[in-house]
Amino acid sequence: MATSASTAPAPENAAPPLTNIPPTKALDTIEAAKRRAAYKAVEDHFDTSYKYIGIGSGSTVVYVVEAIAAKGRAVTDKMYFIPTGDQSKQLIIEAGLPLGSIDSLPPVEQGHQAILDGVSALQVATGLQDLGLKGKRQSLDVAFDGADEIDEDLNCIKGGGACLFQEKLVATAAKKFICVAGTIPGSFSLVFLPSGSPFQLK
Repeated sequence: MATSASTAPAPENAAPPLTNIPPTKALDTIEAAKRRAAYKAVEDHFDTSYKYIGIGSGSTVVYVVEAIAAKGRAVTDKMYFIPTGDQSKQLIIEAGLPLGSIDSLPPVEQGHQAILDGVSALQVATGLQDLGLKGKRQSLDVAFDGADEIDEDLNCIKGGGACLFQEKLVATAAKKFICVAGTIPGSFSLVFLPSGSPFQLK
């Protein structure tokens, strides 16, 4: 049964419909899905009152940065964007967003307990201290990142891009961690070693 398309107006910063993209520049299905997921994540979890934003690594994050930059300089110039590696650092610079760093976050006073979703800046900063950073620092308002694989219980496997430690620092420093990922259909190459079959079948 066919259904009619929604007549509700699209959000101001929504990803452009595929029908509006010239055929020669049309995104393939996977990239289109990544882009829509990124724009939706930014629409739902990016607040213009935020000051410190973590930017992760990977192909989906390209569209996250694109969606944030579309908010305009009047919004983003008041913020600092913290990268997890060279790729995200370059994305931030190319998008004209203010660049920050995890070790330049301002210190948190002892009595400061800025609560968001039950997580305090002081507690998050203590986690950073456990990972090697000295002192207590202001936490990030939100961090956006991708994942190499996600299972049905939403456990993420990361690190394929060799930025795992910095990604962990940024995720730990954030009051809210948003993972943006797409689905890649098709088969996966598996290596089966016959001599290991007794252990595989056990």
